[in-house]
Amino acid sequence: MKARIACLGLLVLLPLAEIPAADQDVASPQNPDVSRTNGLALVQSELDFLEARDLQVTLNFKEVRPSKIFAAVKDAAGIEIQYRGRFSDTTRVTIALDKVTLKTALKELARQLDIYYQVPEPGKLVIVVGEKNRHPG
Repeated sequence: MKARIACLGLLVLLPLAEIPAADQDVASPQNPDVSRTNGLALVQSELDFLEARDLQVTLNFKEVRPSKIFAAVKDAAGIEIQYRGRFSDTTRVTIALDKVTLKTALKELARQLDIYYQVPEPGKLVIVVGEKNRHPG
């Protein structure tokens, strides 16, 4: 019995040990085979491919639909935005960020909305809504 419990504990700890620190590259075009072990790692790695990721933005919205915020992001960053899935009609967001990078703003929106992103090309952001599986195969 104890051997089985130790084995299960080891299985739980191994994926956590593979997650790099927040300031490390998770994946890059030069090393795309890096394991993506959680939603945060996926957000960080995908947003690193976004051309406008370092653009300074200010977002100040109170109780608005997410699409309004992403429309402002699209206009400010000059990127194409597509959605995979839909937000509930009742979803509202309040966000107040002053002079942060686009990457930081998108990470905060992902945290609040429980979404993640894909960046199929440097000028295109796909917002993935309502998918519980954050580990694309």
